[in-house]
Amino acid sequence: MKKRLTLILMLLMLMTTPVMAATITPITFSDIQAHWAKDTITWGMGLGIALGFPDDTFRPDNTVTESQFLAMLERTFTTTRDGNPWYQPYYDLAKTNNYPVGTSPDALILRSQVAEIVSGTQGVNYTGNNAIQYLLGKGLAKGYTDTITVDNYHGADTLTRAQAVQFIKNLKDNGIQEIKARPFEPSPVSELPPLPGQPTGITDVNQLTPELIQTIKDKQAPADKYYWTSIEDKYFQQYLNAIQKDLKNITYDGAETVVISKTLFYKNDGGTKYFRVIVNGNQLWDVGVGYQGAGIYTATPGWKVSSTVEGVN
Repeated sequence: MKKRLTLILMLLMLMTTPVMAATITPITFSDIQAHWAKDTITWGMGLGIALGFPDDTFRPDNTVTESQFLAMLERTFTTTRDGNPWYQPYYDLAKTNNYPVGTSPDALILRSQVAEIVSGTQGVNYTGNNAIQYLLGKGLAKGYTDTITVDNYHGADTLTRAQAVQFIKNLKDNGIQEIKARPFEPSPVSELPPLPGQPTGITDVNQLTPELIQTIKDKQAPADKYYWTSIEDKYFQQYLNAIQKDLKNITYDGAETVVISKTLFYKNDGGTKYFRVIVNGNQLWDVGVGYQGAGIYTATPGWKVSSTVEGVN
């Protein structure tokens, strides 16, 4: 009787104790084995960010709608889940956080829109190429080639399922644990991160503050016969075009960025007009532009004023 009771107790324990499988079957899909995003997709599936299809495929190159990307993004960083219609809770949160989403959930999302949404989750408000530069500068995207530029990001392209998971993985890989609300006011262009490998410092005319302009003017004052002055927009554009056209002649082949401002303009008693331009972020060059007649302006060889400027970093 005692042996029988012991046997019954052992059977009951086996029935109520979970049985662990000897091995856990890895997530595999028949169509990702040779795909560039295989590891990314496996990572995403493991976290439940996206699901495969009943035929054991992931279809990594299928395009993604705005609602699908929004859902994948918010599921990763919030407790938001499907509603009725299924996408409504994701759009409700997007509206609360001021994310730039449209009114057509089934419309295919473009990579430029992804840049605006993802940058918005980081608490900044950039649009278009500025949003793309923010992602590239922060390491939240890389583009299509090893050369990281705004153009190589291909903002006009649609988004694929594999790319969608990669964007989310980029956020996680950068240690981002939560998404923020997007400000209503545009963020300053001067605060955009530089692209990898590009010069830091002043690379956009919008970065020039009155204080920096004065610092640049004071670095080396023009001779007595020169004086800082103003210039009308219609003439400035002609001089600007000439400097940009002859850029390699007035500096050198390594000039990756040049900032030209009408506030950094001076002239002498002759016909040549001079600008102080910022090359590669913090080099100051003085450049002359002469009028050749018949609407032709030509930039003359420039000279370097300074290799570094205090306050221009």
